Amino acid sequence: MAVLNMTQAATAAGITRKTLYKHIASGKVSTVNVDGIHGVDTAEIHRVYSKTVYKDTVVTPSIQADNDRLRAELLAARDLLRAKDQTIEVQAQALRLLEHRTIEVDQEQPSWIVRILTHKIW
Repeated sequence: MAVLNMTQAATAAGITRKTLYKHIASGKVSTVNVDGIHGVDTAEIHRVYSKTVYKDTVVTPSIQADNDRLRAELLAARDLLRAKDQTIEVQAQALRLLEHRTIEVDQEQPSWIVRILTHKIW
């Protein structure tokens, strides 16, 4: 849970601190106290102000390029994670097979020299 102080929360919501305090007093926005920090959870800001926050957002070419780069990195990371998960599954399956493998002992009769040395005659 990410918690913003009142100034940060007001800035993120695109409103003044005074308006934020009015919304808190009216119950429109709830606050939290985490590790001694009194503020507003980012999820709460999104819940209450998402239309306000995004309606005037301008996506510049540099922001779009960053978004595209980050999206590509995310897809690459997901592919790597998927490959890693598949590798782990294959190794786990191999380990399960090894754990349940029976060791077959050759049950042939001992050679003639072994029989003579052990005094066993078959």
